[in-house]
Amino acid sequence: MATVMGRHRRPQPPTAGTSLAKAAGVTAIGVTLPVLTGTAAHAVETPWSGVAACESGGDWSLDSGNGFYGGLQFTAETWDEYGGTRYAATANLATEAEQTDIAQRVLQGQGPGAWPVCSVRAGLTRASGGTGTATATQASSVTPAKPAAKAVAKPAAKPAVTPKKQGATVEEHTVRAGETLSSIAQEMRVHGGWQALYAQNRQTIGGNPNLIYPGERLDWREGGTAQPVPPTLPRPITNRPRPNTAAQAAADWALQQVAAHTTGWYNRCDNFVARAYGRSASGWLYAIDQWNGTPSSLKGSASDMTPPVGALVFWAMPDQPYGHVAIVVGTSGQIVTTNYPDDGDTVGETTVAGLTAQWGGTYLGWAWPDFL
Repeated sequence: MATVMGRHRRPQPPTAGTSLAKAAGVTAIGVTLPVLTGTAAHAVETPWSGVAACESGGDWSLDSGNGFYGGLQFTAETWDEYGGTRYAATANLATEAEQTDIAQRVLQGQGPGAWPVCSVRAGLTRASGGTGTATATQASSVTPAKPAAKAVAKPAAKPAVTPKKQGATVEEHTVRAGETLSSIAQEMRVHGGWQALYAQNRQTIGGNPNLIYPGERLDWREGGTAQPVPPTLPRPITNRPRPNTAAQAAADWALQQVAAHTTGWYNRCDNFVARAYGRSASGWLYAIDQWNGTPSSLKGSASDMTPPVGALVFWAMPDQPYGHVAIVVGTSGQIVTTNYPDDGDTVGETTVAGLTAQWGGTYLGWAWPDFL
């Protein structure tokens, strides 16, 4: 559920049609933002303020049109499952206190892994997240949701979990965009939580349980044995094939945003490419930080103007220090980028060479995403 907003083009002062959150520079988690919305007066009071700053830049009314809502970036499904519709239809229509109340329920049900990147940055734990910050009036007028009972009432509505035909001891789950091991373990009712699920699927997932991809298939066998830890041998990452389904799905999602003319992406290039891969955040504040922090073994050459589909491409910009990142969607250097074509709120399609010439930036090269 996390987002980190990556600035890329010229910073512009806020106007009547531009939210203050978009115009504000994103600071380190736990530090008050230079300019925030009215609710940001509480930015340093709880870990939830830090999570929101990381997820949405502290914009509790954010609806960017990509399936995530509010300051803590709930999906509509999660918001409904944990009782949020008692407050509002989607999280962005609820108050900060109401969103925090539902977030605390999610925290107790799924743990901090529901916000895999931003919970770490904000220091969120089950203990520090509290058990209820909604006002007394709100708390007394809202009956606590019972997500466990609701989940039992409609197990067949989750088609991604498929029991195998031979017996009911093994279940399969195909990872969907936006999911975490914690949410999958809850959906599959795994005894032992995400740690047990990870132990049985370690060879599929790899060494980082926070890094799963849409299209991966996870199996759960009650009483099954943990898979051995794979050897941590260095791999030629530059040529490492990302799962074809994940890379192509990310490119397809980006192209869908162009076709649908979605808005809300101004100065959010880093967040856009993370969302393309089903992640709510990349873990970096700015695109240039992501490039500088990505191991060289993950990177391709700056002379390669036609990177593989699904790769991320980076620029250093002459008019701002934040850099820029876009995603490759075609085999001839086609990309989808934010702030395009008119440095506005939409995304558009161009090429690596075309954007380099149009914006005058320095093309740094490409890299496979590594959102740790």
